[in-house]
Amino acid sequence: MTLDTGHLPGPLMITRHQVEELHQVERDLTTDPTPEQLAKDLAIVHAILTTVECVPHMSTMDLLAAADAGDLTTDAVIDLYQSIITDGSVWHMDPHRQHLAQALIEAGYCYRVP
Repeated sequence: MTLDTGHLPGPLMITRHQVEELHQVERDLTTDPTPEQLAKDLAIVHAILTTVECVPHMSTMDLLAAADAGDLTTDAVIDLYQSIITDGSVWHMDPHRQHLAQALIEAGYCYRVP
């Protein structure tokens, strides 16, 4: 997932797991959390903020090249492939990318959009 940061040199790349954790923190804060829960939520948010990647604005092709070079995390590659599966562009790319996308779908890391 990409978050627009405005003042940073590029968007922040965060994993789906981190997004789920942030949603849980949000749910916790809409209830009446205990001090212990607040401390736990703060630790989760701190851990996420210290591990997110700030990536420059890159085209899809540049991101694919970075993935091929091993310059992206596994989660970033999965998110990248999900985005090109979602927009359908992967099915017009070279067979290697199509096979990788299909393998990610079959393994449950990505999903096909109807």
